[in-house]
Amino acid sequence: MKRELLLFLIILLSAYLLPYTLFSLRELAAYTYFFWCIDALVAIGLMFYMTREWRDQK
Repeated sequence: MKRELLLFLIILLSAYLLPYTLFSLRELAAYTYFFWCIDALVAIGLMFYMTREWRDQK
């Protein structure tokens, strides 16, 4: 679980750092939207993976 949480934090930080640093160049600015879409899909998938075992045990 700690490995997945660390990976999620890296994905979260990259969503803020990469577009405003690496993609801030004029010729790379068009890739920001594509990066955020992929980043969001990866984050959603990882959260699904991390929470798939959270079920009520009755």
